[in-house]
Amino acid sequence: MSAPYDYQAHGEQIRHAQIAGLDSYEKQIERAATTASDDLAETEGRELFEMIAKSDDLTERLDRLLEQVSAMGVGEAAGHDAIIAAAGRLFSGLLQAQIGENVRDVIARQA
Repeated sequence: MSAPYDYQAHGEQIRHAQIAGLDSYEKQIERAATTASDDLAETEGRELFEMIAKSDDLTERLDRLLEQVSAMGVGEAAGHDAIIAAAGRLFSGLLQAQIGENVRDVIARQA
């Protein structure tokens, strides 16, 4: 009678190990996403330009920011608020790109 119980116990051990592994993986993904802002802040300018160059969306956001900056001297320009908004949109896009990169790194390590 102990053989079926041993088999069941072994199955439970396997399930617990799988759950623990999944929990660890999910924590690594979460950590990768939460550290993205710090990782982005430590990224050098040329690396940021490379990141932007790889994405049409980020390139467009940078273009809009530069357009706002270049129009600062024009009386009809929206001013600093528009520049801050454009910079915020660029930062948001860069942060999403960094989160994606961090998560891809975690997934690659698991493979």
